[in-house]
Amino acid sequence: MSKRATGEYFSVFTKKDATDKQPTQDGSLQVNAEMLEAITDIARSQQMNGDPIEVKIDLGFWVQTAKESGVKYLRGRPSVFVSDEAEEKVRQLNGHSEGDTFPEAPSAEGDYLVDNQDFDNDEIPF
Repeated sequence: MSKRATGEYFSVFTKKDATDKQPTQDGSLQVNAEMLEAITDIARSQQMNGDPIEVKIDLGFWVQTAKESGVKYLRGRPSVFVSDEAEEKVRQLNGHSEGDTFPEAPSAEGDYLVDNQDFDNDEIPF
């Protein structure tokens, strides 16, 4: 079943001191695990088809107003659409069939398991 992976919200602000060679707007986008997995799945599917690797990342924006300064800025959210075909190609690549379930990716917070041993995020297991 096709899916849409969504990323974290981000903001784009106006740079008042920008010169001719600098962008007038700036911000940053952080790619989370769900987005990265979707991008990778699409790229693998395209590679298996012999197509050039080109992953479309959709961006949606809302105009927001800062509470204290009243300055307007853009609030955005990225998303990637993974088609049924791309998901099936990745299943074939990984040797899985439709209906198989996949383990959840570990969260960025909390403990995790490496070679059946528990580690804190502050510890490096190697």
